[in-house]
Amino acid sequence: MMKEGWKYKKIKDVGVVIGGTTPSTANPAFWNGNICWISPAELKGEHYLYDSAKKITEEAVSAKNLKELPIGTVILSSRAPIGKLAINKVPMYCNQGFKCIICGNELYNEYLYWWLYGKKDYLNSLGTGATFPEISKSVVENIQIPIPPLPEQHRIVEYLDTQFAKIDALKTNAEQQLQAAKDLFQSALKDLMTPKEGWEMKNLGEVGVFSRGGNFTKSDFVENGIPCIHYGQIHMRFGVTTEKCLTYLPYDFPKIKYAQTGDLIIAITSEDDEGSCKCTAWLGKENVAVGGHIAVFHHQLDPVFMSYFFMSPSFQKDKLEFTHGFKVVEIKPCDIAKIKIAFPTMEGQKGIVQQLDKINVLIENLKRNYEQTLTLCNDLKQSLLKKIFE
Repeated sequence: MMKEGWKYKKIKDVGVVIGGTTPSTANPAFWNGNICWISPAELKGEHYLYDSAKKITEEAVSAKNLKELPIGTVILSSRAPIGKLAINKVPMYCNQGFKCIICGNELYNEYLYWWLYGKKDYLNSLGTGATFPEISKSVVENIQIPIPPLPEQHRIVEYLDTQFAKIDALKTNAEQQLQAAKDLFQSALKDLMTPKEGWEMKNLGEVGVFSRGGNFTKSDFVENGIPCIHYGQIHMRFGVTTEKCLTYLPYDFPKIKYAQTGDLIIAITSEDDEGSCKCTAWLGKENVAVGGHIAVFHHQLDPVFMSYFFMSPSFQKDKLEFTHGFKVVEIKPCDIAKIKIAFPTMEGQKGIVQQLDKINVLIENLKRNYEQTLTLCNDLKQSLLKKIFE
């Protein structure tokens, strides 16, 4: 039911929709100027944009006949993905991944922002295209939006800003608790892994043997079979330890390489230096098959202590001597073997593990709390938007 005094109008009747383009990257005269130019990748959830990662020149603006986004434009990503939003606080230009709305006198830009914010599913349903769904300029122009009188638009925005600030405070509090626990863990890790009197110092190659994983891909996985670990799972799915696998290989799969109980399973390929040597200690009762881009470290020390050591500041620093590559960062197992490790007795190793495990449990609990808080905050926002606009 239409609220009293409200009207439905198409966006094209209360604003102007404009897009953008990308000046040729082959022409250096178009780039590294002082004019803001944005792409959808730069929209990370901030309400307002004050700058851009890339800058273009006046020559690019003239050559491509680019249309400026004046201050206050509602910036809407129209592909990859659809529905990202922001309002610019400085004049700028954009690439072809946007349909931007310059509001007329009947439409308050902040009101439009919040209406679109609550309509991401609807906007995505309007997308067409097989590879990258996209909403066209004409589609955006013909979207119908409820238009209350302008003073009421301002009251709605003021109310939403106030309520959303309270909701965001819940998220911020959860973030701060999680970050405090992570900081505590890093501090404890550094302190506990710092060599003490009576500790031994050796190269990793002196306390164990490194071997490479086998040669299977995700396409080889079956529903039941030989338990296996893919290097991507180390980066995304496993923590300090794991005792269960997520995937399986056919029983007749050839030339399988295995990790044994207590071995360290190390990803030796990553997207950046930080991800290099991400590892998990295999604590399963049976051997597990391991794939390419993995090194297996069969060693004499406590497996969980070893996994924590690979997270320590000293190891993270020392590995950088051996990592190489730009888009894909790699490290050779023979080079990992050269990195030094200081370690106490087995009893001392287990004591360190016990202390770090306590903090790690706290972090995992706070992670779950944070994820639940994010879901709650999003649900509360959507409920408020639905209450106002529907």
